[in-house]
Amino acid sequence: MCPKLSHMTNPIATTQRQSAADEIIGENIHRLMWKARLTQTQLAMRLGMTQGALSRKLRGDRPWFAGEIKSAADTFKVPVGALFSQLPDLDSNQEPNG
Repeated sequence: MCPKLSHMTNPIATTQRQSAADEIIGENIHRLMWKARLTQTQLAMRLGMTQGALSRKLRGDRPWFAGEIKSAADTFKVPVGALFSQLPDLDSNQEPNG
């Protein structure tokens, strides 16, 4: 590799990291949605998107945008940062932090 280009980010690795982050965010939002007993349609309306778009984001097929993440965190009353790390398994009687 050319020494001048060695500092550049590998776009494939960046995409994989983004995809992994999107999957974690989607999984966390799905768990919180389940706990709150919200349907995809209900949450999609709160986030300003279609149910289909939300479904793809929950699966990690589409990226989450900053405004959507903030809106989801506000909806579930959790810090934005909580959506980026693996949450423990939740049952319907358990708080996200506990």
